[in-house]
Amino acid sequence: MTAKQVIAASIVKCILSALSLTASSTIVHMIRMSPRGLKSSYSRIIFGISVGDIIKSCGIIVGTFAVPRGTPESPMAFGTITTCSYAGFLLVSGVLTTVLYLVFLIYYFWRRVKHRISPQKFAKKEEKYLHALVWIIASVLPTVLVIQKAINPVKYGSACIISSSPFGCGREEEELYVECTRGKSAPELAQALGAMLGLSLLCLLLLLGSITFHVYSIEKTLTPVTTSPSANNNEAQEYSPSNNEVEDLREQGSNAPPNENTNDANQRKKKSLTRSSLYQSILYIMAFVITFAAPFSFLANSKILDKNFEVVMWLASDIWDLFDTYLHETKN
Repeated sequence: MTAKQVIAASIVKCILSALSLTASSTIVHMIRMSPRGLKSSYSRIIFGISVGDIIKSCGIIVGTFAVPRGTPESPMAFGTITTCSYAGFLLVSGVLTTVLYLVFLIYYFWRRVKHRISPQKFAKKEEKYLHALVWIIASVLPTVLVIQKAINPVKYGSACIISSSPFGCGREEEELYVECTRGKSAPELAQALGAMLGLSLLCLLLLLGSITFHVYSIEKTLTPVTTSPSANNNEAQEYSPSNNEVEDLREQGSNAPPNENTNDANQRKKKSLTRSSLYQSILYIMAFVITFAAPFSFLANSKILDKNFEVVMWLASDIWDLFDTYLHETKN
């Protein structure tokens, strides 16, 4: 890449990050100014996701200029190794916070839908520990990276992320072997964080799959069958849906044609609820995979970043964060 291309890519990245920062800040402001504020578990989790995105966006913007002055092919480098480390800290911490709070959110849905736990009980027994766990992980791991000197400028100096310095050093298979001066343990630490992202995706798949299957299994009981009144009462008590599900069914039923028979109406509700649950699950998975595709590829193997730098940096840009923020804004 030429100097002009690096500058243009950096400007675009900063603009997209600023848009994502604005969107997340708006959500935070809306939650704080709403009548309920942070009184519900859901609003507190969404607040945490938005704060994580704000931290990550700040890390991306600051990292563009925090690269040490004099870094090769870095026309926008005005910082020092210290500023680069701080920018990388923000970036990694923001990514971890966003990812963990997203898993937290799906876990909350899972507990509410499958285990029918009340919001009050969830808030008293589980929520505070999960909040603490998220912030401990999102603070300790980036701190370890800074101590291990594993945050350094990447190729073209457009970001400060987990890498050895100079970029691409320590690879014995390379023809021109270069000794690392900083972050010799960066590849192993990057793979560890990549594994954490992969585990988070696996948790999302399992939780969302469990929610969708549970909704489907409950909906099967909505189909009317000819049984005795006592059997119907027992079945209703055993498989009675939650309040949210009842409200969804009422809303669905209010749109049914007047002459539609009960069986057809129930079948339509069943398909509608199953489709809605599956649709939301797919959206969450898409948001996660698209937003963190670049970290997945880079943290799994740093050679990918070296050979496909432009593609990975494009995937890492906050245009995908706008999609992720839009998803949570529509759910809020």
